[in-house]
Amino acid sequence: MLSGDDHDRELALAEAAALTGGRPCAEKLVEADHAIDIDRSGYVSCGIEWLANGATIDQVCQDTRALGIASDGFGLEVRRIPRGLPVSCRETADKLALAIDGRHTWTIRRNGSSHSRRPKAFGSDAR
Repeated sequence: MLSGDDHDRELALAEAAALTGGRPCAEKLVEADHAIDIDRSGYVSCGIEWLANGATIDQVCQDTRALGIASDGFGLEVRRIPRGLPVSCRETADKLALAIDGRHTWTIRRNGSSHSRRPKAFGSDAR
């Protein structure tokens, strides 16, 4: 995922291509076959690994739970839920966080502001 203004787009794409060997797949996304260290990058702002998908949040959580992911101190950020879906940002964050074993916090970002919390129950103890 690339950061920066539109006038920096060419530099951002060049940096992403040099770091990943990947190719642009959307305006600010570059698809790569492997993970990279982005600590010293100028325009690459985060890396994303696609682990699960589904038609409902429950399907996504079921697929995520089946992966057996465990991590203490992980973070989960919900940026936006498409309009018309019968699920809230908070419900999405809670359900996804509980599909992963470990202590976590989640953040919901809306219009430049954010709200974070650490649920009381977590991981397999909450199922």
